[in-house]
Amino acid sequence: MLINLKYGSQYTKLFKIKLNSNVINGILIFKSLLKYCIEHFKMNFLFVIDANSSWSVQNALNYLEFFKKPNISPYVYMIEQPFPIYKAHKQLDKKEFTSWQVIKKQYNEYNILIYADESISTLSDVQKLKDLFNGVNIKLEKCGGYSHAIEMVEYCKLHDIKVWIGTMLGTSLNCVLAAQLLKFIAYTTKQDVIYSDLDGCLLLTKECQLYKHNNIQWNVQDNSITC
Repeated sequence: MLINLKYGSQYTKLFKIKLNSNVINGILIFKSLLKYCIEHFKMNFLFVIDANSSWSVQNALNYLEFFKKPNISPYVYMIEQPFPIYKAHKQLDKKEFTSWQVIKKQYNEYNILIYADESISTLSDVQKLKDLFNGVNIKLEKCGGYSHAIEMVEYCKLHDIKVWIGTMLGTSLNCVLAAQLLKFIAYTTKQDVIYSDLDGCLLLTKECQLYKHNNIQWNVQDNSITC
């Protein structure tokens, strides 16, 4: 994981790390990465903790005991999808749902936000589940394209929900398309900073990055698209 962080630090100082329900191991991983970042980047970095819906309520409380420490919390921007994969069309466990609402409030007390990812595909998911989170990760592949993504951004603007733009595994062309949403969000919301993780193309080989049409070849150059 440290090797990946070193590689990613060439492009960003916002690091997303995945921590599962093994709290003891997760804290050890975070401490190791935090130590490296403080030594090399001083205060100029932030962490996003991606739980991938793997935490229980008790896991979240145990992690909070660590993340709320004054020397830790300033480095944690948000927790992504700590709760199960709730969906608007599924019956919700009201008791468990309420517990996660409380978790959100507790993390917010230490300026750590809660975002939703796996639970969010369409606008209806945002509408029904909005009390669980401060922000959502919108992905074109899940929401149904630009028009649906824009509807979600407009709704988030009205309800003071932060927006993060992500991508699934795809080419650099796919990432560039998602990046177009960032300008729209900048013009239509009050977010001071708009975050995204448009790195799906980094997991593919160079051969997969090529896009050809009518003898025009699109390729990757300096994190952008050229032809």
